[in-house]
Amino acid sequence: MQPVKRSSTTSTSCLLVSIGVIFILSSFGGLLFFVPGLKGNYTVANLLSSANIGLFIGGAVFGLVFFIIGAIMMGIGARVLLARTRVTAPEVTLSTQSPRIGEIVALSYKQTFRSATDVQGIRFQLLLRERATYQRGTDTVTVRHDNVVQEYQLPGRRFSSGEGFQDQRQFQVQGMHSFKANHNELLWLIHVQVEM
Repeated sequence: MQPVKRSSTTSTSCLLVSIGVIFILSSFGGLLFFVPGLKGNYTVANLLSSANIGLFIGGAVFGLVFFIIGAIMMGIGARVLLARTRVTAPEVTLSTQSPRIGEIVALSYKQTFRSATDVQGIRFQLLLRERATYQRGTDTVTVRHDNVVQEYQLPGRRFSSGEGFQDQRQFQVQGMHSFKANHNELLWLIHVQVEM
């Protein structure tokens, strides 16, 4: 088992929002394809002339595609960031960080909701993560596979502002211990997912 850590997607969400903003700003660059053809004459007749209409349509399509992609990226990133503001950081403790094979590990999980939140479900999983790196021709390939060894699922419900969630679960590690080599890795993890 690895030390307890919060591994949510805050940095990934911030990156998505940032790239989304860049895409939206770049969408206005589509008009740059169009402006040089106007040669300083910004009348409606010149804008819609046969010489400029192709540039106008091409610039608009370019801009629209970048705007839509940027808006989707910003929406996905902002959704995760907003969900994170509704809960406090979880308090997680394990009975042992280095269990022996067959030993029971007790997990204690506690989290408080800052605002009223509808939770779709809560999932506790004991995972055995396998990672292998190998050569395929001149390419280096890394494959990761998560094996769910044990799982608990709790149904969704509504949490009011200030209400806390607390649960205790027991997991039994069966199989090989965690190890890391140059090209292979086995890692035991307890994954907790609160779906909002």
